[in-house]
Amino acid sequence: MHDEEAVRCYETKVEMRRQALRSQDSSHHVVGKCLLTVSECTTAKLPKLDSLKRTIQRQRVQALAAPAQPSTLEQLTLPAEYKKTARGEQFLLYDSGPEARRIFIYRTRQ
Repeated sequence: MHDEEAVRCYETKVEMRRQALRSQDSSHHVVGKCLLTVSECTTAKLPKLDSLKRTIQRQRVQALAAPAQPSTLEQLTLPAEYKKTARGEQFLLYDSGPEARRIFIYRTRQ
C-alpha cells in the first residue's frame, strides 16, 4: 500500500513536469489540474503547493535556457530549436560548419 502511494506521487510529479513544458498555464493551474486526477491520499503525500510550483518553474527555466556561449565559432553548436521559427519554418538555411570563418544564412518566407 505504501509503495503504491509513492509510485502515484512520483507519476503525478512527472505529469506536472510534462504539463509545465507543454502549456503556458500558470504553475498554480498546472498543479491544480494534476491534483484533480489523484486521490486525497496521494495529494496528502505530495510536497507542499509552493514546492510543487517551484518545481514547475525550475523545469520551465531549464527548458528555456540558452546553450552555453562558445568562445569561438568552431565551438558553436546550434540546437534544433534555433534552426526553425516559432511556427516551425526552416530559419537556418546554411551553416558552413565549424571553422574560423563560419558562414550562416538565415531566411524566412515572410
